[in-house]
Amino acid sequence: MAIIVGIFSGLIWACFASFAGVIGERVPAGKSIGGRSVCVCGRELLNSENVPVLGYLSVKGRTSCCNQKLPIRYFLTETFSLLLGFIFGLFIGSAIEHGGGVIVWFIWLGITVVGAFAMIALNWRKPKTEVS
Repeated sequence: MAIIVGIFSGLIWACFASFAGVIGERVPAGKSIGGRSVCVCGRELLNSENVPVLGYLSVKGRTSCCNQKLPIRYFLTETFSLLLGFIFGLFIGSAIEHGGGVIVWFIWLGITVVGAFAMIALNWRKPKTEVS
């Protein structure tokens, strides 16, 4: 049970980290957080390129359309969150196995929400301004 909760938690945290990156880049630039992710050249990313961690690895850190290097922070943020979520999930799963109840899930949810806001703050980027 602990392993299953760990895997589930790790995947959820990696997805939160990926979305936090979207929020952290788009909101300060005044862009909508809705819609598909796009490459710097404007092409919409494929579904396989949008999978946290695996998407970065599948294109070997470069965009598949224009071969530009992707920032390593995407990979590092998602991987760190995946591992942290997995470890945290192991503890929660173990607590559930040893008699923890609904309160354990609320603790997991609370820490996950706080973690998501922390990831957004860490990914927040100031919009680039043009110098004329």
